[in-house]
Amino acid sequence: GVDFAKSVAAGNLEHTFDIQQKDEIGALADALNTMVGRLKSSIELADRRTKEAELAKAEATSTFRELQAVINSVDGGVAKFVLDAQLHILWANAGFYALSGRTQESYAQDTKNCGISLIHQDDRESLLELMEKLPPEGSILCAEYRILRKDGSYSWTYARAKYVGEWKGYPLFIGVF
Repeated sequence: GVDFAKSVAAGNLEHTFDIQQKDEIGALADALNTMVGRLKSSIELADRRTKEAELAKAEATSTFRELQAVINSVDGGVAKFVLDAQLHILWANAGFYALSGRTQESYAQDTKNCGISLIHQDDRESLLELMEKLPPEGSILCAEYRILRKDGSYSWTYARAKYVGEWKGYPLFIGVF
């Protein structure tokens, strides 16, 4: 019995405790065999679910990469952003950053990923007012405004974005620019 318990403790679930008695020792052997069988089944189930999760992750990763390729092939910008007072950019394609003459890194450095800082001062108030008036669910935001480019010039940008949920209590949008 002790050798069986040590074998199971070491991870060997192939052995059984072979005692054919009709007393407490026999009942204990049956219970231990049942426990090992259930443990083995649980481990097999966990292994199957792990493999399924790994496959799902690989498929999701592949789909994500495909979507990234599509998004990055769009002429212009695509971004996921928060309609808060700072217009936080959560992610964007390279085209979005290029609109301001920046890379993703220089955009983050220059703006701390807050788009409001690049919007022309004369356009900020009307844009913020427009955002405040939007009913969140089902909303489509359409706005035209000027953004400050890296070289100091301004360029007009048209944004069309759809409400997709909330982020930290603020409306969350995905849009094209």
